[in-house]
Amino acid sequence: MTPQIPACFRAAAQAAGLVVLLAASAGAQQLTVPWAPMPGLYEPPADPASDDGPTGFFADLARIVAQEAGLDLTFEREARFEDIFDAMTEGRADLIAGVGATSTPRPGLVYSDRVAETSVYLFVRADAPAATRPDVLAGKRIAVITQTAGNDLPALATAGARVAYPSFATAFGALLFGEVDGVVALHKGAIDALSQARIDHRVRIEGPRLATIGHYVAVTPARADLLPRIDGAIERLRASGQVDNLLVSWHVTRAAPVPDVLVVGVGDFPPYHFVDESGNAAGYGVEALRDLARMARLDLQFRQVSNDEWLLGPNLGDYDIMTPISVNAARRARMTFTIPLQQSPYSAFARKGEAEGLGALDTLVGRRVGVADFNIARQTAEAHGGLDLVAYDSAEALLTGLLAGEVDAILYASSAMRRLLGTQGAENRVDEAPAPFLDTERAIPLRAGLGAVRERLDAIIPAYLSSDAYQELNARWFSTPPFWTPARRIALALAAAAAIIAVTSSFLWQSRRARRRAEGITADLQAANDRLTAVLDTARSAIFGLTPDRRIAFANAGARDLLGLAGGAGPQDWPTEARFVDPATLAPLPPGRGPLDAPLAEPARPSDILAFQRGADSGARFVTLSRAPLPGGRADGIASVVVMDDVTEQERARQQAERSGRLDALGQLTGGVAHDFNNILATIDYAAQLALPHTDETGRRLLGTATQSVRRGADLTGRLLAFARRRSGSPSAHLVTDVLAEFRELAVPAIEERIALEFPPPPAGLYVHCDLPQLENALLNLVINSRDAILSSGTGTRITLAVRELQDHPDAQGDGPPGRVEFSVSDDGPGMSDEVRKRATDPFFTTKPEGAGTGLGLAMVYGFADTSGGHMAIYSAPGRGTSVRLILPVGTPPHQV
Repeated sequence: MTPQIPACFRAAAQAAGLVVLLAASAGAQQLTVPWAPMPGLYEPPADPASDDGPTGFFADLARIVAQEAGLDLTFEREARFEDIFDAMTEGRADLIAGVGATSTPRPGLVYSDRVAETSVYLFVRADAPAATRPDVLAGKRIAVITQTAGNDLPALATAGARVAYPSFATAFGALLFGEVDGVVALHKGAIDALSQARIDHRVRIEGPRLATIGHYVAVTPARADLLPRIDGAIERLRASGQVDNLLVSWHVTRAAPVPDVLVVGVGDFPPYHFVDESGNAAGYGVEALRDLARMARLDLQFRQVSNDEWLLGPNLGDYDIMTPISVNAARRARMTFTIPLQQSPYSAFARKGEAEGLGALDTLVGRRVGVADFNIARQTAEAHGGLDLVAYDSAEALLTGLLAGEVDAILYASSAMRRLLGTQGAENRVDEAPAPFLDTERAIPLRAGLGAVRERLDAIIPAYLSSDAYQELNARWFSTPPFWTPARRIALALAAAAAIIAVTSSFLWQSRRARRRAEGITADLQAANDRLTAVLDTARSAIFGLTPDRRIAFANAGARDLLGLAGGAGPQDWPTEARFVDPATLAPLPPGRGPLDAPLAEPARPSDILAFQRGADSGARFVTLSRAPLPGGRADGIASVVVMDDVTEQERARQQAERSGRLDALGQLTGGVAHDFNNILATIDYAAQLALPHTDETGRRLLGTATQSVRRGADLTGRLLAFARRRSGSPSAHLVTDVLAEFRELAVPAIEERIALEFPPPPAGLYVHCDLPQLENALLNLVINSRDAILSSGTGTRITLAVRELQDHPDAQGDGPPGRVEFSVSDDGPGMSDEVRKRATDPFFTTKPEGAGTGLGLAMVYGFADTSGGHMAIYSAPGRGTSVRLILPVGTPPHQV
């Protein structure tokens, strides 16, 4: 078997000079390498089903040595890390690369020349007082880690007590809990464990190194004849710098201290980060990092880096920190990341009308697919396999290749490609797949040794994500500005009015001057009117003129369509069925409150977005309105020219973007809270585990109770994190009658006997497509909210959970079965005021007494509906009860799949 490099890691490894070739030499000998998960040494492959072997310092060192020496490797997994040495001595394996050895090598193994060196240090708590060298260990309780190099140093003889622990995690846990004064450990193992637990900022190295440990390639005596080949390979790898790169990449060497000014590497990936024509760093990620640095009192220096340098990351690149990038398993193993700032979906794009059926990468098999160099979408597609990929060097080249027909589809960051389509005017030539194939989190990566900087950023990121400044930043970089701005609407209205005045005035003047030219002038006027009518009728806006008594003197085709006007000459009355309405209730606006009720002689400022309805039975449209008066009633009695634009699609897109932004902000804030709460729970659980062996039966019982509470808390944070990441869970089709039957068992015990909980029979054979636990949690939230409202007010006796199918719902379009399923939870309780109803889904807003509610219930229900491909609506009024409706996709019965 040829040594395998995981696809998601291969590009970075090659750029670092870690792997030159992948093919083994002809006639290579087959060797077995034992491995077991150990952070930083052996990292399991991201996809357990793949044949990619592990990564990590030991695994990657074995690969490059074997490649250079012409050996063929097979990785065999062991149950525990300690078992890999038993596999060697028992003859079940042949080679281990990277094993450390002091003056007493491990028996039963034969060692190569030294490959690399690492050091043993004393680690103490960050708040411990500084000590001089002679006093570093004297009289102190020192922890060591069994089965690792450095646990038996002669220097430990001066310690007050030497306490052995089975792992780095338990040793450093004892240090933080004050059970020991220090930990003597190999630098790599210590930094890996501390970084993984995100407590590297709470520990520091005290004093100089205590010992230097050599790293070697070890083989069994039966393979000792291979040592000359291995030693020659090691010498060449050291000379080429590949070994040094590997040491830095996997934290084997000590990191540089925190500098006064952090250097930020900026690659070329607009709109997230790029360097503009003036040489200044710009983009969403650059501005977000600047804001955070200002709040955290950090000094930054931005430096443009090449794509190769950017791909290496801050550990191997000549910089300390990067702007936010997408996080995956390979990057997390090599860098330390802050709390995520943003969800970053990646989608497939195809030419207009050709995106049907696209979604997951499996749907792209058999098509030519374009990807961009140095992009996580390319890495994901390569790891998936089976795709015909064509690589481009930029997003612009990628889009050009799609439009030119070189590829059938392209893969790229959704927001970035949408913005590129807008800037190049290609929105109407490309379609986006309905669902992303990859959903990553975008966070700030830092090099090793900057744990304290990471914690300073983590402390302010949740508050920053909920700030107006962040929302404006997000909208500025990821929203497309509308074409019909207020200035353009007014200009069009004035131009139309001026044209009407000019044509009419010219006709009157020419008629008085020369009656003999009447026929010619009439012909000219007709031609001019025809041209003006053609211009007005082809305009997308609705343009009409009002007489002083507010009748419609003229209307273009857009106005006639919007208002439902009949054709014909002469002024017409404003249609009684055309009205401006309240967007929430669809009730007509009161007299005097409409946008056309102001005096016509006064110019109207460009309006906010208004709700307009052509008939009581028709849906509301969103419009903007501008009005320009004509002084003196000129132009055949026209007092004012009005321009209305139908912006329904843009407004729905804006509302969706705003809703998504609120969910993102809530999700990030919730994720930050859950992250910190998880750390607290982990500390409590860890303390309980340490205390178990040292207590009596009563203590163990109490500790068991505490541990169970921690587990329940962990389940809660898991749900919070799932919401924070806006994941839809594991959606599938569920029979609604079964859903209600199971939910009845869950909900009835939570409702007082005086409140009737009713379940009208749902339509037979109706399925809903969603994640069942999240649906049950959402319905339970709504039922309990109704219960609490009834009990606190003393008003109401009934809660009803009804389900129906909406065949003609406007969301019922696109792929999948038609229609939607509506779950409505209604009560006859006190109802909500308009103000409460509008704020009901805001994060942390609650009307319950202090301590009786978190204010996250309806927000999480809102998020569940959104991530499930549906939406939520609230209908309520004081004294008339409340009805909350969840609209979700219809499911396909299993036998029809």
